[in-house]
Amino acid sequence: MMLLALALATALPVPRATLLGWSADGRVVAVQGTADSVERHGKTPVGEARFLILANGAGEVQRVLRAERVQLVSDQPPFTLAAPLEQLWAKAPDGSRFDRGKLVRIGDGQEGVTGPVELARGDVRFRVRFEQGKKATRLIASLGGISTALDEDEGPGGDPQNDLETAWSPDGQSVALLWNALRGPVQRAHLAVASARAIASVDLLDAGAGAPRHEKVSQALEQAGFRVAHRGKAVAQRTATVVYFAAGFEAEAREAARLAGGSAQPLAFKSPYALTVALAREQ
Repeated sequence: MMLLALALATALPVPRATLLGWSADGRVVAVQGTADSVERHGKTPVGEARFLILANGAGEVQRVLRAERVQLVSDQPPFTLAAPLEQLWAKAPDGSRFDRGKLVRIGDGQEGVTGPVELARGDVRFRVRFEQGKKATRLIASLGGISTALDEDEGPGGDPQNDLETAWSPDGQSVALLWNALRGPVQRAHLAVASARAIASVDLLDAGAGAPRHEKVSQALEQAGFRVAHRGKAVAQRTATVVYFAAGFEAEAREAARLAGGSAQPLAFKSPYALTVALAREQ
């Protein structure tokens, strides 16, 4: 899924994490997740467990592996994790053979992000910001004039401190975003990937296609990683399907047109969506 295309993503299965990088083929994003022991020495946890979390190029977690358990305070008995994390450790396969040295990491990290962050590599440019709502903080990514929420964090403790790590994919078309949200003593880690396709919101209009074809194309777009943000009726019927695209989304429009069975054209009218698909009846 695309987590980025279908819905807001959920937190990683560990309270805090750090971004390790991408595999050379751009198919895997690797993250190290860390969980503290239940036992404390004063205010310090006596140990921590480290997990290796592997996600696909869209940011969806695919596997969680055991990395290592580290005793942080000497002369202490074996430590335990909170029950759900202890269960996760017990079920996770051994990750000791995973070669971290082959990961590609092009990016950096910022603590306490308060304003927009401009991310650029070559001709690809994204803007990332945190938007504080009444109940939750959202991670917003923008490309040109199009924005979408990639993730959100909700919980007590007021506005969070937002720490952000980034890593560009080897092809320079996507950027992994590792977000640690700190709300007092509570911390949650989130992983998302900003890409043109993830941000490419779709307005899917029935221009003669009919309900079954409308639904079929909607599912095909979502399975390919697009976010169908609106579905409705076109103003007029069409004999051929057209995908209209906002500036910066021509490649995505061509792929959407392939899936929908039509052609791509620049957007000549105002729209809040990156792509407008006027879906004609199948010929």
